[in-house]
Amino acid sequence: SLAGHTISTHLRLRPHVGLRFEIGFLKTWVYGGAESVNSDFEFSEIWGGKIKYHINDRYAVQAEFSNETSTELSIGFCSYW
Repeated sequence: SLAGHTISTHLRLRPHVGLRFEIGFLKTWVYGGAESVNSDFEFSEIWGGKIKYHINDRYAVQAEFSNETSTELSIGFCSYW
C-alpha cells in the first residue's frame, strides 16, 4: 500500500501480506509486513487480523488484534439486518 496524508511523514509505504481463511462459520483474516516511519524510509513491523465466528445468519462474535498504534485486542458482537 502507498498512502498520502497531511500527517507528517506525508507519504507512507506499507508492503504487507494478508491471508483470508473461511472454514464453516469461522472467518479469519491475518496480515503482516512493514510500514515506513519517516522520510528516510526506515520501517517498523506491523501485524494484525480479525477472527469472526458466525453464530447464525444474524449474529457473530469477532476478535480483532493489531500492533499498529499500540498492541491491542478487541472483542465484539455483530448483528446483521
